[in-house]
Amino acid sequence: EVEAAIGELKVSAVLAGGRGGRAARPGAIVEAAAAVAECVMRWPEVAEVEVNPLFVYEDRAVPVDARSVLGPPPQPTGC
Repeated sequence: EVEAAIGELKVSAVLAGGRGGRAARPGAIVEAAAAVAECVMRWPEVAEVEVNPLFVYEDRAVPVDARSVLGPPPQPTGC
């Protein structure tokens, strides 16, 4: 799903090597998103995460700055 969403972004042509640059590995963005998701799953008190900018290279993605907001852990819901 993440890779499909990346393909819909305006910047997807640049990530694919447009404008004379080298193509970025789409999997690097997926791996970065998965790492953020893992952190949020591991620490439920994380209410919000922002990574900006995320530099994407042909072999890796590097978060330059990140911010998280803590909140109360979600309450369990009954079925």
